[in-house]
Order: sequence, then C-alpha cells, then structure tokens
Amino acid sequence: MKYKVLWIEDGAFVEVSNFAGPVLISKKYDLQVALNASDAVKKIKTTEFDAVVVDIRIPPGDDPEWETLYIKSRHSKIEARLGIEILFGLLSPKDSAIKIADIPHWVSPKKFGIFTVESEDGLKKELNELGGILFKQKKTNMSNSALLDLIEEIIGSSEQATKKGGN
Repeated sequence: MKYKVLWIEDGAFVEVSNFAGPVLISKKYDLQVALNASDAVKKIKTTEFDAVVVDIRIPPGDDPEWETLYIKSRHSKIEARLGIEILFGLLSPKDSAIKIADIPHWVSPKKFGIFTVESEDGLKKELNELGGILFKQKKTNMSNSALLDLIEEIIGSSEQATKKGGN
C-alpha cells in the first residue's frame, strides 16, 4: 500500500527534479499536487491523505473567497500567506480568515507539515497556535531528499500519535 501525500506547492512542476523526484523514485508514496489554495481544499475534502505538505506562498485559485483574500493582500503571495490560511481553516477554524465547511475527520496537525522559503522564526506565532505541525525551510543547495524526509517525518509522527491513541 502506498501512502497518499498531498503537496501544496505552486512551483511543484518546476521542482519535480529537485524535490519530487526522490519521493516518486521511492515508490512508497502516491504524490498528488495542488497548485493553489482552491485546488488544495478541494483535494483535502475529497481524499484522505496520510501527509500534507504546505507551502506558505501559493496563489488563490478559482474560489472567490480565496481570490478576495488574495486581492486584499495586494495580489502578493508573500503577504497573503494562503498556505497558513489553509492550515488555520482546517486546524483552527475559529482563528481563520476563511471558514472551511465540512472538514474531513482525518484532518489533524500531525498529518501536516510546512515546506517553504519563509523562516521558522517568521512563522513562530502561527506554528505555536497551530501546534504539532512539522516545519522545514527551503534553502539553496539543500538536499534533494528534503521533501521526502519531511513526508517521512510527518507519516512517522502521525503513526506514532495513532498508536498512542491521538489523532
């Protein structure tokens, strides 16, 4: 059985050789990609994933709510930080700018990780509020296995929580 993984990353197809290659070569994962916030939420609502890796800087897609939030941030992926908004919408709905209806039962912080160019210090407040989300910063010259390593860490953490009776 392959683990189902969602990678929310607008540059995923550009980064296939860098980061997705090792994931695909491992043959342990069914890797799906969402290129924007709208697509990501649709996929999360229709498929149960073992791991979800989120980039912070993504475009809105075609959902009017995500587009409105993006417009309010002056059409800037850097300012909009829609990846964080997805995480709050799913994991801490009372604190989210966009209310996501019908959150699937499988969604829990242990199944999510952040893979972004932003620093951990720059996201410290949000990471503390969301609790339990793994973080890896993209850096130049980092190992091609960085995405694979994060996915394996998420799945390991999630499986450990399940064995202990958590989510």
